[in-house]
Amino acid sequence: MISRKISMKVLLYGGAFNPPTIDHQKILNSLIREADKVGNCEVWLFPSGENNKKKTGIAKSRRLKYLKALINSVDSRNITVRIERLDLDTTFPEPDKSLTMRRLQAKYPKVDFVLVYGADSIATIDTWGGKWLEENFDIFVFPRGGIKIKLFPRMKMMDIKTANISSTLVRERIRNHEKYTDLIPIGVAKTIKEADYQK
Repeated sequence: MISRKISMKVLLYGGAFNPPTIDHQKILNSLIREADKVGNCEVWLFPSGENNKKKTGIAKSRRLKYLKALINSVDSRNITVRIERLDLDTTFPEPDKSLTMRRLQAKYPKVDFVLVYGADSIATIDTWGGKWLEENFDIFVFPRGGIKIKLFPRMKMMDIKTANISSTLVRERIRNHEKYTDLIPIGVAKTIKEADYQK
């Protein structure tokens, strides 16, 4: 393995964020606190791109607007919190995050990335990057819906209590004309375009 000179650490929080929920907000707050403890560390939101198996059905510009509202809903504590678009702007036939991460490392060779995913995503990691991700990155895992997973050596379970609110639930409520604003940060609620989810 080639040694790299590291300039900073980045907690890379990936997901569809379609739309961001209050659980996303809690996790982001937790990552900011972690970055504050680590020092010389930033938090990047890493919205997923589309592939043959998963399509969001809404415009990139709308997803970015929701993510900016999510960032504005937290106290950043002077930690840099930003959106990295590489995955969002890339379309792969298959959902293989190892390809995405190789590109990201090439783009930012001096950054030490720590991946952040929910237990539900880790439960299926072999279908979207698997062993290479487990061997090459530290991974922070947040609990999700009581899902039990095997933690590999470079994985760490985050001590955070979420309400198990999924973006899927929010979208279903919007489609069914039910109350949903209690499930998402206030700023995100103000930017939601309900028509995005009525299709």
